[in-house]
Amino acid sequence: MSTTGTDRETMTVMEAAKRLGIGRSLAYKMFREGSFPGQRKLTPRKYLVSRRALEEYLGGVNDADRG
Repeated sequence: MSTTGTDRETMTVMEAAKRLGIGRSLAYKMFREGSFPGQRKLTPRKYLVSRRALEEYLGGVNDADRG
């Protein structure tokens, strides 16, 4: 069974950066600072982002913009 990008529970840093509308350098800086929503460090060079946590973060940002 193959999974598409939206079926996975996690995404790469670059996929998350694109979703946030930020660049690679800022995304990795946020990871180093621990401020990236839903970040997971698997190995010293492998990072993933929880799709659910990122979407919840974006929902909160969008809700704050409306109110």
